[in-house]
Amino acid sequence: MKKAKLITSSAVVMTMVMSSIVPAFAYSKEETVYSKLKTNGTEKTTVVSEHLINDQNETSLDDQSSLKNIKNVNGKETFKQDGSSLVWQTTDGQDIYYQGKTTNSLPVSMKVTYKLDGKKMKLKDMLGKKGKVEIQIDYTNNEKQTVDGKELYVPFVVTTGTMLPTKTDSNIEVTNGKVISNGSSNIIMAVAAPGLSKNYDNNEELEKLNSVTIKYDTTKFKLNSLMSVATPSLLSETDINFDDLNDVYDSVDTLNSSFDQIIAGGQTLQSGLKQYASKYSEFDQGVGSLKTGAASALVGSQKLTTGIETLYNGLVTLDGKSATLVAGAKQVFNTLLTTTQTQINNQLATTGMSIELTIDNYQTVLNGLMAKLPAENQPSIKTALAQLDSYNKFYQGLQSYTDGVAQLKEGAKRAVDGSKQLSEGLSSLSDGSDTLVQASSQLKTASNQLAQGSDALVDGLTLFKSKGLDKISSVLNDTVKKDVDTTQKLVDLANDYKTFADSKDGVEAKTKFIMIIDSKSKK
Repeated sequence: MKKAKLITSSAVVMTMVMSSIVPAFAYSKEETVYSKLKTNGTEKTTVVSEHLINDQNETSLDDQSSLKNIKNVNGKETFKQDGSSLVWQTTDGQDIYYQGKTTNSLPVSMKVTYKLDGKKMKLKDMLGKKGKVEIQIDYTNNEKQTVDGKELYVPFVVTTGTMLPTKTDSNIEVTNGKVISNGSSNIIMAVAAPGLSKNYDNNEELEKLNSVTIKYDTTKFKLNSLMSVATPSLLSETDINFDDLNDVYDSVDTLNSSFDQIIAGGQTLQSGLKQYASKYSEFDQGVGSLKTGAASALVGSQKLTTGIETLYNGLVTLDGKSATLVAGAKQVFNTLLTTTQTQINNQLATTGMSIELTIDNYQTVLNGLMAKLPAENQPSIKTALAQLDSYNKFYQGLQSYTDGVAQLKEGAKRAVDGSKQLSEGLSSLSDGSDTLVQASSQLKTASNQLAQGSDALVDGLTLFKSKGLDKISSVLNDTVKKDVDTTQKLVDLANDYKTFADSKDGVEAKTKFIMIIDSKSKK
């Protein structure tokens, strides 16, 4: 639908006025919220990292934050604070990296339950045991807004990952996800969209996206780290072309009306055959109506093919967006590297040493550093290396997961080919109706048989329309159109969700949430 239909003229005027008074900022803001969770999924500690991207090399940045205990984690730039207002001084126009703590509740919460051999158990009682493990993660969306009188949940998408060693764990199953083996480990990736079903009238299929369940056999149970990344920004208006969807609706409506004409033509043919001897002209008109209906059906099917091609092009766009998701995971990895680098350099401050970590060199650098440090300093370096290795494998698994999106696109391409075959079939039907008109004079000797056949034809077309086209039309017009309206509103909600810990009006901002449950094993 056109956007102009969704807003009033007064709203347009208000938008123009507001845009004239909102300041344009020379920086953008990227926020990462790190939360350590207990093994049952409840929140333990949360730290928020902010990155002010100083695009114009400004020497002063006006920021806004609700964080407490703010500290610069990657430089010596200072700030002045007045309530929630911050003014950062950047002598050389650097980016600003700072962290702080918050008591705000996360927009997406988790509840994790554990079973062994079908029996619900406490995690500590399962450690080290053998059996069939079941881990269920239930996600709750706590962020909702009222839009046009209806409560809608902000569409958060949560990607959860973990690894299981092939030495002890096998027969792995996961809902809403995929298992990828690299030989020594099984990488598990799963996706959830909590609250989405409620936005679509408690749709049963979407209910499945409120949770993730992992099942596997183990010879010695150990809880490996569970990492979940939640973001509200995976959908944008470029992913869904709402105007083009109207063409699909129009095509189905045209095809539906064309079948009405075919049925009407068949009924005319039926009547004409029964009275053929005395009313041959009525029969002839019926055949002509059949020809017209077949031609209309052909036009409708061609429009439907165009609509399906539009859908395929949308999937091509979605395939391209999967690269953005991988880039986001890489950015998270780089943020983890920066945080780790800062923490270790703080520890090394008295030694005169410092390190610089990248995705490609962190293993070499950290292993080399351990060789230089006394034994009492090595455990923290080993811990940092293990965490970075864990996320590196998670990131590599995510890249494999996006390959599945490309396969979905290929399936849509095959649907396009199938719709073209339908058009070709209807074209043959149209050509056949021409032949039927030309051969109408030959039907006189077989009028009785053809009358019986016409009865079956009309009944079959009527049944096909009532059981097929009418249902398709109903789904599109009564359900999908309404869902598209809802989807447009959800896209707007996702785009409007900026940061967890506040930001200045007018600043381009985005956020992601990283929730981690640390590994547990029997001591």
